[in-house]
Amino acid sequence: MRRRTVRAAVLSAVVLAGLLAFPSAAGADTLPTLQADTPHLRGASFTVTASGLTPDTSYTLTTDGGAFDSGTASYVFTTTSSGYLRTTISGTSGVSATRDGFDVHLVATEDPGSTLAAAHETFTDPIPSASPCPAAPATLRVQGIADGDYVVDGPHLVGDPVAARASDGTLQATITGASDLPAVVDVHAHLADNPAVGYTWSVPRAAPVFSDPRLEIYSPWQVHRTANCFAPGETIRQTNRTRNATGVTTVADAHGVAKFVVDLRPGTQAADADAVSFRGVSSGQSVQVSRVGIPGTTLYQGQSLVTQVPDPWQRKRFLVGPSPDVSAAGRTNYLFAGGCNPGFFMLRPDSSEAYVWQAFPGRVNTDSCRLTLGPGYLTVRTAAGRVIWSSGSHGTRSGNRFVVTNAQRAEIVTATQVAVWTTDFGPVTTPASAMLRPQGALHRGHSVGWGTVRFGLDRYGNVVVTRAGKVVWSKHTAGRGGIRLRMLDDGDIVLRTAHHHTVWSTHTHSPGAALEVTGAGDAAIYSERGHHLVWHTGTAI
Repeated sequence: MRRRTVRAAVLSAVVLAGLLAFPSAAGADTLPTLQADTPHLRGASFTVTASGLTPDTSYTLTTDGGAFDSGTASYVFTTTSSGYLRTTISGTSGVSATRDGFDVHLVATEDPGSTLAAAHETFTDPIPSASPCPAAPATLRVQGIADGDYVVDGPHLVGDPVAARASDGTLQATITGASDLPAVVDVHAHLADNPAVGYTWSVPRAAPVFSDPRLEIYSPWQVHRTANCFAPGETIRQTNRTRNATGVTTVADAHGVAKFVVDLRPGTQAADADAVSFRGVSSGQSVQVSRVGIPGTTLYQGQSLVTQVPDPWQRKRFLVGPSPDVSAAGRTNYLFAGGCNPGFFMLRPDSSEAYVWQAFPGRVNTDSCRLTLGPGYLTVRTAAGRVIWSSGSHGTRSGNRFVVTNAQRAEIVTATQVAVWTTDFGPVTTPASAMLRPQGALHRGHSVGWGTVRFGLDRYGNVVVTRAGKVVWSKHTAGRGGIRLRMLDDGDIVLRTAHHHTVWSTHTHSPGAALEVTGAGDAAIYSERGHHLVWHTGTAI
């Protein structure tokens, strides 16, 4: 079997040249040269250059083996005033897999029987890309391969050989690595009707990566992260001793997923946080938490606080206030949790034990709850994922923070530094001028808005969102007769003509919903109680 191995991503250039005497512009005999750049993959473009030719003269490039695209047999070009020719030609993947290359010939267009120069182009072996994980599927993609039906297999892959078809010079197949996948994985591909023609590649095993970018914070001194691509059942240990994290050992599950629990030493400050590395005992594969997340005073968007307290009234401290001495009693203000009942709450930083705020979801038959910060809102969910409390606020699409600010207050702050919810006032009220309520209507040239952001109908009949007078979103409804934009009782916004024909609609249904232009710059329809986003323009910053 003819097999070739691709071991390097960069291949050395091969200069291909043919020589023949030909008169130059000055009348002296020169030697025309022809060369093509390499590597040349099947189906890929390549550049051909020639020099020493007659200026401003027509020449023709021809080839054998059908290496030019679309079956083109020749290309006609005219040289420059200095007798130079340079052109890029699109190759074709329709060349037989048994051919190693092809010849390029340069002839004078007016005298096609005379070859002035020739070069032989050798095909580069196909180049694969894949990063398989143990006991998990991965995509193998090969470029520069001849079109046809192939069979893909390998000694480190599991399951039956994979049948795949290459087209336009590209082969793609799904392969599954074995549980004991080595650092370098051998993969074979051969023609389905001719096993003697094929290739062997060595591709690197994928490194473990974090499968979820969120930090799960179980207390100020415990952080959870999840990573995949370890060997199923493999033991993973913390390899570096840090200033703040104690030793951790975990075992990957049947899918190669490992959950790391980083126990920080009590009293660790954010400035002391540093990297924690984990390494698989059998595979040697490693993954690193670049910086241990200490919540401190802030919960960032996408982060969660999780409580798992056997005794519902056993308090766990989560976010801590900015000052260790915020009251005469010298007690620090904390966000506490005590199971799902009483849930997450804050107490006065004195001996009164009085609530400052409480997200009391009612009596829930579970002790595990998760407080998560989304795009400007907080939710409390049970372990099964059911939402049992929401802050009912709205912020920017990204960059929101939940901050314990002082002894009496915590708030959700957007990326534009706007407080949209506080523990003492709840959702920050949107100005009436920034809302379109049920049965509210906007005529041409009218809008609602907050600050420099406006939503409405311009004088041409376009439904638009503008920021500082500049259109940032439009439905391009001008010229269709729309004269009135109305918020219906069923939660739909419609643009209609003078004859009541509908030109455009949000196609939403949420009785009692209203449209708000938020301080972040988004125009959005929220449900009647403001807890659910129904529709929005996506223009928040």
